[in-house]
Amino acid sequence: DVGQIVATECNRIALEHDKGMGTGVTTGLVKLDGLTGGIPFAVPTVILARPGMGKTTLMHNMAWCASQLLDEDPLFYSYEDNHQSFAQRSIAQSSGVPTERIRTRRFQRGDLESLHHARERMLGRREVIVRAAGMDVEELIRDARTRRMRGSVNGRKVGRYVFVDFIQKMPDPKGLPRGASRNERVGANSRRLAEWASRDEV
Repeated sequence: DVGQIVATECNRIALEHDKGMGTGVTTGLVKLDGLTGGIPFAVPTVILARPGMGKTTLMHNMAWCASQLLDEDPLFYSYEDNHQSFAQRSIAQSSGVPTERIRTRRFQRGDLESLHHARERMLGRREVIVRAAGMDVEELIRDARTRRMRGSVNGRKVGRYVFVDFIQKMPDPKGLPRGASRNERVGANSRRLAEWASRDEV
């Protein structure tokens, strides 16, 4: 009943406050976490911005925070980046060397030393990167559930935190009428992900 639901939530709030925990996954950005309390659990969060504004970089940062601060390995489904591109973005994030200089190899003084230190720090990263091109929403959900049930080789939990980069490139969900607009396609996939997140507490 409502009373029990509220009581359970009050107990959870008190416990997390005592442990210094927020309400969700930290983004790694202090000001943003202060405004939002982190990215909430079991609720899909859509990040919207114009191209080149750093959406993917922000998700990389969130996945890294979840991996480092919690004993779990996040799943990162990419519909755009290949492994090389993902690695370059991650190296840039950790080293402070802009991605453009890494891609073009036009380094400035101190860049190579920064890259070396970043490499040492990043060897322990545990995010699971999945190239998702061509994978529809149902295939993604099945894959994530399988990886979550399997767990990791080192005993860490896998897949409570799932990041989907570039949902606009996700194939149309089955049953969508022909001629549907991009907004309708994105909306249908988002709703299905929302159902899954709520049911599986992702």
